[in-house]
Parts: sequence; C-alpha cells; structure tokens
Amino acid sequence: MFFKHVKIGDRLEIYEENKKDIVYASQVEEVKEKRALVIHMPISFGQYIKLKEKNKYTVIFFTDSGLLRYEAVIEKHKVEDGFNLTEIKLNSNGERMQRREFFR
Repeated sequence: MFFKHVKIGDRLEIYEENKKDIVYASQVEEVKEKRALVIHMPISFGQYIKLKEKNKYTVIFFTDSGLLRYEAVIEKHKVEDGFNLTEIKLNSNGERMQRREFFR
C-alpha cells in the first residue's frame, strides 16, 4: 500500500508519541527498501530539529490519494550533498485517515 501512494516530494507531519500538540513538518526525499525512507530534517523557527533516534513517532503523509498514518522510528541522521536528512523506518501497516466526520 505504501509504495503505491507515497512519492518523492510528498509533504508529511511528524508527531511525538506522547505530545500530540507538537508537530514537525517535512518532505519525502527518497523511498528506500521495504518500509524505510529518507526525509528532510524538520525545521522550526529557522533551526533544524534533530529528532531523537529510536523514539517512536506518528507520521502522517499528505498524498494525492489522501492522508496515510504510520507509526515510525528514527533510524539515523546524515548530511548528504549539503542536505540534512533523516532516515526513518515504518513499523505499522498504515491506515487511511479521513478529515471529515461525514461525506457530502
């Protein structure tokens, strides 16, 4: 399901496990092997946010086919060609999300 919908350039939001009010925005840089991908390191107020490795996060992808939610773990951070990147691994099967409580 994941590789059919998520592509390079898709926007995503990252939520910490226990802090649903803190949101980090990012973008997909590379879709790697099974359940792994590389994203741009989130930026907040002009500063890079280095998310804690091995912590659990909820990731919501904004795709052309709708919203997808996954549980993820930060694998590592790296700098490649001047870009600050973060590798994440998805731990759940994912689920579609709906913004409205009803259909029109």
